[in-house]
Amino acid sequence: KSPTKDKPEEFPMPEVAPPDSPEEQKRPQRKRIFYYSKQREGVADIDPKVQVPYVTIPGNPPRKVAIDRLKKQYASLNIQELLEEEGVNYREPETAVGCWLPLEAYDDSNYDCRLPSEWIESGKISGVQNALPGFGLRIEGTKDSKSCEWQRVLVYAYNSELDIYECEWEDTKEKCRLPRLSLLFDAEDPKVFSKRLAAAHRMRAYADSMIKYNYFIDNMPTVDLPEPDSEQQGRILSMGLIMKDGRPALPVEISNVIMGEIKLEYARTMNQIIFDKLVSFF
Repeated sequence: KSPTKDKPEEFPMPEVAPPDSPEEQKRPQRKRIFYYSKQREGVADIDPKVQVPYVTIPGNPPRKVAIDRLKKQYASLNIQELLEEEGVNYREPETAVGCWLPLEAYDDSNYDCRLPSEWIESGKISGVQNALPGFGLRIEGTKDSKSCEWQRVLVYAYNSELDIYECEWEDTKEKCRLPRLSLLFDAEDPKVFSKRLAAAHRMRAYADSMIKYNYFIDNMPTVDLPEPDSEQQGRILSMGLIMKDGRPALPVEISNVIMGEIKLEYARTMNQIIFDKLVSFF
């Protein structure tokens, strides 16, 4: 065989003009398209947490695809509609049961997928702190007439002493401070957040009902209510206020005060039985 036939065929390489040349500058520039990242300058694009391995298992979607699907799913959900399904209506905040109690006192942080410090730390890119995007509950109006709406917000820092986040409304660039229950990050599940907020509302309503329940019982009259008889009082004194050798464990004055408290608690228990029986009829 001729050695020229075994030699691979050579194709001429196209001549490419340098990027700074006049020929290349005259060409129309193509528009750059980003398919996965919507990152803005100064705003972090945080990925939601997924239980997907970094090494792709055959037959399963890659980790990047799973994260992208979660982002699209979270973005398609409306937090206001989710809360209304859970029975929480922020359109009329004055009608909420127990609205005079602080909602943050009944928050369950076990719903959160990150600690406050981890949320802020996730916004750091190359050592530079970036804002975290999300939705915040914006409350406007007077005490008697309030309007609440979930609007876009940027989170910059967390105040551990006050347990609030330093934020900024995207539309007006106005600074604000929001508690955790008034802040929904883009990288967290809106369904889980709505359940967390609904659970706090239910616990606050329960606390409100228990406060009223005990207030009614404590203020019921104790006149003409039965008291522990002499035999019962004697057993109480022998078991708690008199030592085994017959000596009083406490001075008589203190023993009388303690017995008075026992009689008062006994009367309160009688009132509670009466109150529960009356409430059962309604």
